Amino acid sequence: MQSRFSNYDISLDDMANIQFLLKTENIDNGFVEYTIEYLSAHPEIKLVVIDTLQHIRGKGYSKNIYEADVKFMEKLREITNACDVSILLLHHSNKGSHDDIINAISGSEGLAAGSDGNWVLYKEKRTDTRAKITYVAKTADSLVKSSTILHLRPTSLMPIVIQATS
Repeated sequence: MQSRFSNYDISLDDMANIQFLLKTENIDNGFVEYTIEYLSAHPEIKLVVIDTLQHIRGKGYSKNIYEADVKFMEKLREITNACDVSILLLHHSNKGSHDDIINAISGSEGLAAGSDGNWVLYKEKRTDTRAKITYVAKTADSLVKSSTILHLRPTSLMPIVIQATS
């Protein structure tokens, strides 16, 4: 992991407040409890990034997918409520075109319904160097939607580096 960041001229000092957990239990086997315990011991942490949803999803999500997705998101909400953190949950999108960008999120609408906001990064083709990122959020009285075009440049280290333009 350190060698990956050194390719970007990022020093370990620059990452002093970044912590990585490379392996954990799934959502049904202690993930929530461990995360709350860890975050309670480190109250300075305000953002948790989960890469990807499938790594912590667990089993038992094949009967009613909407209900399962809502319950999954409720378990993540336990963490945000207990520890005053935000969670950025990375997940894959469905292939094809969608009238509503929220429908591009793989799984049921329960994932989007259980979150405060959703970012969807979309490219027409996998090899495209332009992508559109759309943010959809619920507020107390409305739905907020914003889109930006991104120019992507491939690197030998990671699939893309994002450079936003307005």
